[in-house]
Amino acid sequence: MSVPICRTCGSDTSRFVGRLPVGHVFAGRRLVDAVPGGGLWHCADCDFVFRHPLLGDDVYERLYRAGGLGVWDSEQRREDFQLIQRYLRRWDGLAKDVVDIGCYTGHLLALLPKSFRLFGVEPNLEASTVAATRGVTVIAATVDDFALASAHYDLIMACDVIEHVPDVEAALP
Repeated sequence: MSVPICRTCGSDTSRFVGRLPVGHVFAGRRLVDAVPGGGLWHCADCDFVFRHPLLGDDVYERLYRAGGLGVWDSEQRREDFQLIQRYLRRWDGLAKDVVDIGCYTGHLLALLPKSFRLFGVEPNLEASTVAATRGVTVIAATVDDFALASAHYDLIMACDVIEHVPDVEAALP
């Protein structure tokens, strides 16, 4: 098995963590065509953990658009969301516009201080509708659509998204 190049730092020091299972269900819906599992890898140089190989952008977009509502959105406390919320409090009063790429139903954005104006990028139409009820303005369906927008944002988040990006450095502003 050849070692993949880390998509974050370009190192070839990644080690195989384990085989990912073939996916028969995605976002709460049974798939007609299973998604290959691939492997989980850990870069020894930068600590990035990533799936290899990646699926194509078109596959991810199709899967997320067709996903069920409420799969990832729950009122249970997500420790990662709490960490992000605490971290972003330092910009309360300084930052105005924050965008979450892959905002789903806007749950994470809704946890942020009320001084922020909330924007999201989300391919799932049902999830976008829920995000709007939480005060999120969905500005694009895909990262490519977002990249074409000319607006300026003070903070950009991509929680649970960056692991799908083939060229992490190019995707970060």
